Order: sequence, then C-alpha cells, then structure tokens
Amino acid sequence: MRPGDRLPTRQELLRQFRVSIATLQQAMDRLRDDGFIVTRGRLGSFVAHTPPHLCRYGLVFPCYPSGQRNGSPHLAHLTPSSRFMDAMAQEALTFSAEGEREIVCYMGADRELATPGYQRLCEDIQARRLAGVIFLHPNSAYTPTLLAGTGIPGIAYGAEQALPGMPIFHLDLAAFIVQALDYLVAHGRRRIALLTIACVGEALEAHFHRAAAARGATTGTYSIIGLDPYQPRWARHAAAILLNQAASHRPDGLIISDDHLVPACTQGVVEARMAVPDDLLIVAHCNYIANAPSAVLVTHLGFDVSAILQACIRLLDAQRLRETIPPITHIAPVFAPGTV
Repeated sequence: MRPGDRLPTRQELLRQFRVSIATLQQAMDRLRDDGFIVTRGRLGSFVAHTPPHLCRYGLVFPCYPSGQRNGSPHLAHLTPSSRFMDAMAQEALTFSAEGEREIVCYMGADRELATPGYQRLCEDIQARRLAGVIFLHPNSAYTPTLLAGTGIPGIAYGAEQALPGMPIFHLDLAAFIVQALDYLVAHGRRRIALLTIACVGEALEAHFHRAAAARGATTGTYSIIGLDPYQPRWARHAAAILLNQAASHRPDGLIISDDHLVPACTQGVVEARMAVPDDLLIVAHCNYIANAPSAVLVTHLGFDVSAILQACIRLLDAQRLRETIPPITHIAPVFAPGTV
C-alpha cells in the first residue's frame, strides 16, 4: 500500500487475518502510534503520507553530546563527543524541522554497555520504524549485523576501508590538505607547516610532503606536529615551537587540520606576536555549521555537515530502491563562502 491509501475495513481485516477484534485493535493502535497509519473517523484508516519506513532515518552516535551529563558511571567509557558529532546532532534537528522527513538521533548507542540509546535503536530496527540508518561509529564491526534480514539500508562513517556488507562515507582529509596547500601557495606562501591529530598515519604525512613539494613549497622534517584532539591545550605550545624559528625557516603558511586544535593554536600565534595574515596565513579545519573560535583571522576549510547528511540519505534511498552505490563515498572539503 502507498502513502494515502485507504486500509480495508475492520470487517475485511478480521476475515483476512482470522484474528479477534482485540488483536486487530492492538495492531491498529501500534501502527497508529508508530506513525504508519492515520485514522479519520468514519472515513476509515489510511496509510500516513510520511510513514517511518520511508521518511524516518536513524543517526547513531557512539557518544553523548558535549556537556550532557549521564548518571551511570559505566557510561564514562563511551567515546567522548567531538565538534563533528555535535554539529551532526544539531544539523539533524534542523533537517527534521524543515521538511516531512526526519532524523532520529540515538545518543550513546553502545552494544557492549547495552545503553538506552542502543536498546531503543534495536527496538526501532526490529519494528521497521526506520527508512535507513547512519552509523557514526567509525568502522564498528557490529553495525552491519544490526540490520541483517530487516531490509533497512545502512551507511557508516569510516576510514578508507569498507565494512563487510555496509557502505561507508569518508571525510577526505587528503583532499583537505591538497586544497589548503593550493590556497596557501596561490597566496604566495612557500614554507608550510601542518598541525594535525596524533593518529594521522605515515601515508598522510608523506602525502603532505609530496603535495607541498609538487607545488614548489617546502615543509621540512619537523613541519608536522600531531596532537591529541581531546587535549587541545597543547596546541598553544605546538604553535610556539613552530613559530620560534629564524625568519628564513619559520612557516609563512599553517594548516590546522582538526577544529579542536584551532582555539589554542591561534592563541599561541597571538603570543608569538605573528602578524596575521601578513607574516602567517592560516587555513583552519571546520565543520559547517559550527566553526571553532579563533584568536586570529583564519580561512575556514572543512566539511559541510548538512551536505553530509543529505548525501547519506540519498545513498540510503538508493539502497532501498535496490540501486547500486559505491562501497566508499568520499566527502570533499569546501571553503567557507566568499573565501576564494
């Protein structure tokens, strides 16, 4: 049956399924409460125009939003939130308020801890209340099994390796570095440094050096510093180390590839008494709609969370229609409007 179709009468349903009137009423009540049908008095019951299996999407978080306290001590073992996660949660609310489709957030969903968010997710999956699920657990091994046999499509946030049985979307940090280098070199910068997160692998480090050299820029062995994004205060000291050099070796271009590092790093730039952007031009990572506060002028380059959610929903809809989609979808970075 399609949205807007009229359901058979109660008498017809009783004959078809051979159940009691009480059982039928319980089923109809559940369909109504879940949003699958609407009742219009003597006109009868109708398939809702926005039934959840076509219009409601799940967004699964491995954390709780920043600043949200939780009373259970064992929940402290969950992944801490991030600016990216907070921005995705905020954008989900905006998405749901703007149209007939909605995104439901499942916060702190963890199977091992059997959190309330995880239990609610499992209930909604088993009841087929979702049109698709977006997992923000990076490369979690158990995410594909949750949807097995339900017909509900899924997509996961991951690195560059696809999950068995589930496509992923990947924030293209390599493209971020290339676009940041292009911007800096186009503005006459030739000595480039990179402040990034500590878990960045050797391949990405080599990519930075190689891409800079191809553009006529110099980097040097010690032009990259990796830090813990959950201990961002050290970015202030890292900026001092990078900038406390002779003018001929000091960077005139800086890339900050994680927005958690932006506030402290730019404070370090202020304390180093650097003239920005004359002596130092900075490209800083951001997650639209949420730009990290900065103590100096920076050029924002990052990933549009609204576009990410829209892309994920398109991929979920395509799966539901049994269309072929790529195992990995690369999300390209974009500059802030009006940059260049």
